[in-house]
Amino acid sequence: MTTPWDHVEAAIAASDTAAIVALVTTLTETDRKPIAARLPAHLQVIRASDDPERRWIEPMRLVGLGTIATPAAALTWLFKRDFTRDQAVLPISQAGPCAAIARSRPDDWRRDFAVRLALRLRSLDPGDGGLERLTLILLRETGAEPPRHDPLTALWIATADLGSLAEDPLTDALLPTIFEAEGAGRLLRRADYWGRRGTDGWIDALTGLAEAGRTRRETLLDGCRSRFLRGAPAFDLHFFTLLHERLAPTDEELRPHLGDYLALLPAAPGPVAELALGVIRRLSATPPADAVEALLFRPEGKLVKVGLSLLDKLLKAGADPDDHITALAVALTCASAGARERAVKLVVAHAAKLGEASVEAVRTAIDSLPKAEGDATIRAVWDVLPPERGRVLAEVFGGDPVPEPEPEGEPFVPPPLPMVSNPHPTPPDIDHPSRLARVKLIWCDWLDADRWLDGFVRLTRDHRRDLVTALRRLAESGSRSDGGHKDFRTLPDLPACVAAALIGLGEAPQERSPLSRRTALPGEVPVWDLQLQRRTAEILRALADDALPPCLLATPTRQNGLIDAGILIERLTRHERAGIEPLPLDLAQALLRLRRTVTELELRKAARLRSAAGRRLHRWLANRPTDPEVTLTWGEKPTVTLTMDAELEELVGDLFEQQWGKHPDGDVAIFAAHRELAAVAVLPGSSGYVSGLSALVSAEGPVGPAMSLLLASMIAGDYGALDLMRLAATGPAPWPETGRCLAVLLQRGAKPAKALSALRLAAERGAHHAVWEIMTGLLEVYLPGEKPTSAHTRLVAFAADVAGWTNAQGELPAVTTLAAGTRKSRLLEQAQRLHRQLTGVGPAR
Repeated sequence: MTTPWDHVEAAIAASDTAAIVALVTTLTETDRKPIAARLPAHLQVIRASDDPERRWIEPMRLVGLGTIATPAAALTWLFKRDFTRDQAVLPISQAGPCAAIARSRPDDWRRDFAVRLALRLRSLDPGDGGLERLTLILLRETGAEPPRHDPLTALWIATADLGSLAEDPLTDALLPTIFEAEGAGRLLRRADYWGRRGTDGWIDALTGLAEAGRTRRETLLDGCRSRFLRGAPAFDLHFFTLLHERLAPTDEELRPHLGDYLALLPAAPGPVAELALGVIRRLSATPPADAVEALLFRPEGKLVKVGLSLLDKLLKAGADPDDHITALAVALTCASAGARERAVKLVVAHAAKLGEASVEAVRTAIDSLPKAEGDATIRAVWDVLPPERGRVLAEVFGGDPVPEPEPEGEPFVPPPLPMVSNPHPTPPDIDHPSRLARVKLIWCDWLDADRWLDGFVRLTRDHRRDLVTALRRLAESGSRSDGGHKDFRTLPDLPACVAAALIGLGEAPQERSPLSRRTALPGEVPVWDLQLQRRTAEILRALADDALPPCLLATPTRQNGLIDAGILIERLTRHERAGIEPLPLDLAQALLRLRRTVTELELRKAARLRSAAGRRLHRWLANRPTDPEVTLTWGEKPTVTLTMDAELEELVGDLFEQQWGKHPDGDVAIFAAHRELAAVAVLPGSSGYVSGLSALVSAEGPVGPAMSLLLASMIAGDYGALDLMRLAATGPAPWPETGRCLAVLLQRGAKPAKALSALRLAAERGAHHAVWEIMTGLLEVYLPGEKPTSAHTRLVAFAADVAGWTNAQGELPAVTTLAAGTRKSRLLEQAQRLHRQLTGVGPAR
């Protein structure tokens, strides 16, 4: 005859959870006791079984939950070390079966078990485990009174359905605990654990409960106040300040609790203290003297200034200043310049009423301020207060006679700007097959790639047999198993690919994009790499057609990519003598690199050229096409628009449609004689990458908006000082436009400290005139309207320094407007100093 235990034991052996639930939930109380008694011995047996996955754990847990007599013992069994050695909490899959089994137990048993289970929660950052799910299921189903337990509150916050809070059985019990539980504000503020909502979700839900009458407004407002008074870090209280504001309490709701708001002034975090001040002002209440003094001890300048204003009212109403001198002395040393300024006014205004002890307290406070080097007197307050306020304090509270402001230091003596030498010539041509075979190209070496192709062309015409012998091993490394050759996708592959085509191991590679203009490019390579691929394909087509030229025209003669006019004339002369027309891309690239300096002798030599290419070269030397017009537009991202002469546009083709990879030095080398085109090629792309200005400094051609944006981007990143100095040494540039671009970048999030670092370094090392012109454009756009910051102050102070170094003259409207302000501040002082320097109105310090 089988017993209930036999069926249970079989289900455990089969790890059949569903069978266990069905069996246990039908047991009578009489049947449960003998099964529970056999569980410990069976655990010893089954633990020794050969089951590495330990599939018996869940069945054994479920049987114990359904049969052990008391809730405490059942809970102990559920978390027995044999079951939890490899897992700290119940797996998710157990929540449902456990709940089903618990429903078969008496109501009192389930309520007791639910409370005990809730108290087993430990984490204030709850997850989505079976223990958590089972806890909430049982609490909601049994109607048990949830314990005041912070992890339970955190779990409810993280998992509650905000749309159904009104129907949630746990709302009445747990809602008050969100104002008490540790870390609850942090949980309420951030998005929930499954990413469904953010801060406004809970705020909307709570205010919705109040509006519907489901929860009393007083409960929520009292909860916020109690949370404020209990104290917590500012980030934990942020949610409750938002909730308080959203509830928009009336005067009638606030007035009975005025004492609570006054109690927040001394030590509550800044945002909470500001909220309390707002309530106090709204109720037209006058804080008591001790609350006013408490504000003067706070670190926030804004609150200190409010406290000083309130103290001023108390003193005017007859309060004794000696009673408040300690707080006043502390305010004199506040980190906020505005608060110190107001404290000085107040202490000076009431100085006549101060007793000897109070005067000494003020002197002690002033002595604690930073001192000027070598100056231990009271006059040292000038370093941290506006000059006139420092003099007033010194006159009222003693010290040596106040002298006139010390004369300025040594005059600024700029060092010489760095020399910008003529671009260095390229190394000698590769003139022997064995030398060509030994060249190893690296991925970014654009110059050696150009020189290698030039050597290949010349040696193929003049020493083809020796070149084939020298390149055979290299060609074999570039061949494929099917007899073809590898197409080069990186620069190191170029020699092997070209060598394979020469020896006949494969066909000439085709460029990966057609040569037609305005063709969409694949976006895989920088502009210079794309141009190199196209020129290589052009050379190998000429090789296949037995139409190689005697040399390449576009090989640079200067290391920045430029070609000297005399050498290009000689190369075209060789073409004419050989009766060979130049390769089209080769000629186009050569013209883009052609230097702008030309002598009369070179013009006469060019005039003797008879080919179409020769006549075109002479026309370029005598009357170069108009430089492109570049227009800068500020949208979501800065963009440039090019308007080019028809002939120049033909040479450029579709190169500017390449937007992905960038190699600044190589890209500049393509447009080495057209600096604005080169700047457009290396402007920051979607990644914000910017570089290449060093090569641009030695390029030729006018500079314009693209160059200004590029330089501004580098200054904003604090790595453009050296290039700024080198560019300043080459001659005029659109410096004010650079400043305007920099201002926009700062407004869009660039760090003023980095820009200021680069500008100061450049100015102190000799580029002060260029930096001043940059500052004129920067101040024109960047000076504040209604919300000045410390960054504005630092930039205006620096501008005043540089204006003095350059002896700049001429009114700047933006500075004049700022200097005309009446609200005392460090920014106003520096703006007035700059204005005096520029206009001569008043002494310039």
